[in-house]
Amino acid sequence: MDLIPNFAMETWVLVATSLVLLYIYGTHSHKLFKKLGIPGPTPLPFLGTILFYLRGLWKFDRECNEKYGEMWGP
Repeated sequence: MDLIPNFAMETWVLVATSLVLLYIYGTHSHKLFKKLGIPGPTPLPFLGTILFYLRGLWKFDRECNEKYGEMWGP
């Protein structure tokens, strides 16, 4: 039993291209705040900073305020 299916080369190229395009689509807007010069935590693809809120919304806001100052963005 093979762990990796024996697909044609064109299929692997299509899968790789699709994954790269999906990653670019999920991260293209994350550079907006950096371009504007606004500091902040680096968001994850598709999830953004939602995982940081697991520690608590107010705690995350306070930590970012202390680290980045009064103006910061996700």
